[in-house]
Amino acid sequence: MIDARVANAPRRPLRSAGAVLAGLASIVILATVVDTVLEKTGVFPSIADQRRNGFDIGWMLALALTYRFAFAIVGGYVTAALAPSRPTRHVTALMIIGFVLGSAGAVAATDISPVWFAIAVVVAGVAGTWIGGRLRTAGR
Repeated sequence: MIDARVANAPRRPLRSAGAVLAGLASIVILATVVDTVLEKTGVFPSIADQRRNGFDIGWMLALALTYRFAFAIVGGYVTAALAPSRPTRHVTALMIIGFVLGSAGAVAATDISPVWFAIAVVVAGVAGTWIGGRLRTAGR
C-alpha cells in the first residue's frame, strides 16, 4: 500500500536530481582526493607510472578497494538524506549511474589494473551505495 503522504507529495525533479548528483559528487570527489594524496605522498605510484608499469600490488589494490567501498557508502547515505521523497529510488538511481560509470571505467582501466580489481570496484560501489542508503533509511 502506498503511503498517502508519498503519493500526494509534490514532485521535485531538481531536488531529486540534486540528491543523486550530490551522492555521486561525494564519491568522486572523495576518491579523487584520496587517490591524489596517496600518489603525491608516494604511497601509490603516479598515474604515469601506473600506465607504464600497471597497478598490481596486492595491498595497494586492497586499500583502494576499501576506501572506494567506504566512499560509496557515504554517497548512498548522502543521496538518501537529500532525497525529497522515496530515498530508496534515489539511491537506486545512483547505483545504476555508478554501475554504468564504473563499468566504463573498468573497461578503460584494463591496461592498468587486473580485471578482477576493476570488477570488484564496480561491485563494491553498487553494494556500498545500497548499504549507505539503507543506513540512512533504516528505522523510518
